[in-house]
Formats: sequence, structure tokens, C-alpha cells
Amino acid sequence: MNADAIDIIIPVYKNLGLTQRCLDSVLRANDPAMGDLYLINDASPEPALSNYCREVAAEGRAILIEHAENLGFVRSVNEGFEKAQAHDVVILNSDTEVPPRWLSRLHQLAQQHPGAGSITPFSNNATICSYPHFCEDNDLPEGLCFGELDAFFEATNAGLAIEIPTGVGFCMFLRRAALSQVGFFDHEAFGRGYGEENDWCLRATAAGWQHYLAAGLFVYHAGGASFGGDAEAYQNNALTVIRERYPHYEKDIAAFIQADPIEGARHAVDLVRSDVHTVIKEYQRRERLTKDSLHALDRERHEQVVALQGLLHTTRESAKEEGEHYQALLSSQREETAAAESQYQTQLESMAAEYQAISNELSQLNRFWPVRARNWLLRRLGRL
Repeated sequence: MNADAIDIIIPVYKNLGLTQRCLDSVLRANDPAMGDLYLINDASPEPALSNYCREVAAEGRAILIEHAENLGFVRSVNEGFEKAQAHDVVILNSDTEVPPRWLSRLHQLAQQHPGAGSITPFSNNATICSYPHFCEDNDLPEGLCFGELDAFFEATNAGLAIEIPTGVGFCMFLRRAALSQVGFFDHEAFGRGYGEENDWCLRATAAGWQHYLAAGLFVYHAGGASFGGDAEAYQNNALTVIRERYPHYEKDIAAFIQADPIEGARHAVDLVRSDVHTVIKEYQRRERLTKDSLHALDRERHEQVVALQGLLHTTRESAKEEGEHYQALLSSQREETAAAESQYQTQLESMAAEYQAISNELSQLNRFWPVRARNWLLRRLGRL
């Protein structure tokens, strides 16, 4: 086996049809960069799907790992990371389809960008890596199959890598050196799935790794096949964890979306598509969505200004009332102090008057005591 081969990890759980299409596309590609294919059956409730996986493994086309109980997407992927040992890996959802030479193109970009911790291709359903509409779940353009779209992407953007803030886990290359440094996915925090690749990418970014979009590759992604009705709950949990761990994340993503450095790569594909009318409709829709977004942003800013004005008015009124209350307390304290000082002064003056009276009496006593003493002596002598 090629020492630089990339191992593929495909967890499966439900939907036989999508899983068959995914594996058929991977095996049909017969890509020279492909190493081992790890097929991880996470206790599928569909016997037909389990039997199909066993057939593929029996033919020697995949290494099958079967779980006796459902462990979830995250722990299944981590098991694949461990089985792949020293190799670079690609996580591939079972509801995807890949074109010819897809793995070789990822491998080429990985060699050209040794600092890439992860690489993600374009897709119809890949948030920031979506086409034709950015950050949306898209159907394929009418009249085009995903293979034709991939040919357009390769023809216009071959070898082009655009740095992105996070990879997208539907089809994501991860470099083994980054996995060894950063560690595997956090299954305790993210449970069965959603958000684990964002968390890993942010940890890798903190360790100095970059993340790239493979602009010359398109992989089809049906979307929503893994979690069904539980998807919203897992998404909410992921958002809570990400917000707690990375308070800046949503702001960074919003800034990336506003700048949209991927637009040039999407536009290059628009220019070579033959379905001009569809492209025009897509542009019109984008223009309308852009205007709607700007209008919504203006309304949001207006509401924020109104709310701030109301808050400022309330704050001013509160400060005014507080000031008036303080002034009233101060005046009352001053009056109480002045009254106390007046009473104290009166007491001092009264005490001074009393002291003066006593002093006067003593003075008179001191002035007349010799006379009184003489009279007393004369009376005593007369008696004698």
C-alpha cells in the first residue's frame, strides 16, 4: 500500500439506498490515493443494510467494524481514527457521492499546504462550502448531475485552496499530524454528533493548523440521513457547547460569511455552466436574498437603535430620580445636622449663663464675707 495513502472512514446507520450509492461511488473511483476503507456499522436497525455491509467486507473491498449497540457518529469516527493508525484520513458521510480522482485531488492539496489540518470540498449541502447558494442546503441545479458539476469545478478551480474558519464534516480530510497533536473528536461533549468537527477545527486552529476549501472538487451530499427527527436537539446541544468554549466563534463565522472569499470560486463555475437560464435565476435569487438580508439587517439595526434610545432614556430618568433622591437625603441630613448644632449651641449658651451666675454669686460672697465674719464675732463677744 502507498505509504501516503489516505484511509476512508464511513460510519453507517440507516438508509440502505444512500449507503449503496456512497460506497459504489467510492469503490468505482478506484482512486490511487485510497488506503483502507473502514466501514463502521453502528448497530443499524436495518438488517438489509447490515447484510450489504457484510457482503462488501466479504469481497475484500472494505474493513467492517460492527457495533453490538449504537455508540453514535462521534465515537464511531474516533474508532476509525484509531484503526487508521498513522495514516491521514477522510471522514465520509454515508449519504454522499464522490467523483473520480476525488481523493487524489485532496491528497494533492494536502501536499501543497502542509499546514492544512483539514480540507473540505464544495457540495450542494455543506453550509459555508455550499453551491450554488452560499450557506444553504441546495438541490442540484436542474438538469445537472453531481459529476457534471464536479467537472466544472475541476476545470475552473483545479489546485485552488481557500482558507476557511472550519471544516465541514460530511467529507473532510484530516491530517494525521494534526490528529496526533490535537486529539480525536470530543464524544463526551457532542454525544452522537453535530458540532464535533467544528470543535476539533477550532482546537486545531489554536494549535497553529489551517483549514481549507478544495475549490476544485465537488462532492454530493444528500443531508439529514443520519439523525432524522433528532437532528435539531443535537444541533442545539452543539451550539451550546461551541458558544461556551469559543465565545468568538459566531462572530468570526458571521465576518467570514459577510466577506465571502469563496464567491470567486463559485462565480467561476457559473461562467462555464451551459444552463444559462438556471444560472440567471440563481443570480436573481442571490440578489433578492442579499437585498432581503440587507433589509433585515437594517431593520435589526433600527430596532437596536430604538432599544438603545429607550434604554438611554430609562437610564437618564433613573439617574435623574436617583439624583433627586440623593439631593433630598442630603438636604434632610443638612437640616438635621443644623438642628442638632443649634440645639447644642443653645445648650452651651445656657450652661455658660448658669456658670456666669454662679461666678457672680461667688464673687459677691467673696466680697462680703469679711463683714459677715466681723458681725458674727461681735455677736459672739457680746454674749460673752
